[in-house]
Amino acid sequence: MTLCDTVNGVAMMKMYGSAVVDPKRRIGFNMVITGVSAGSALFISVITIAGVLHAMLGLTDPVTTFLAELDLGHAGLVLVALLLFI
Repeated sequence: MTLCDTVNGVAMMKMYGSAVVDPKRRIGFNMVITGVSAGSALFISVITIAGVLHAMLGLTDPVTTFLAELDLGHAGLVLVALLLFI
């Protein structure tokens, strides 16, 4: 965890350093970071809400069953992979 946080901090410092030079780039950068944060939160919340609804209501449909069986640790790794890909 510490290694991931350190790498994240160094990457963010480099990206913010390049974005400070050009105001248009800073606005674009802030929009991308906000979008990624919102998308990540939506991704995790959909998995969590589907799992809770599946357990509380006893749903048997394949979508909520699949989402309820997902491990949030694996979902986090998928997010990290997607962020590295972007």
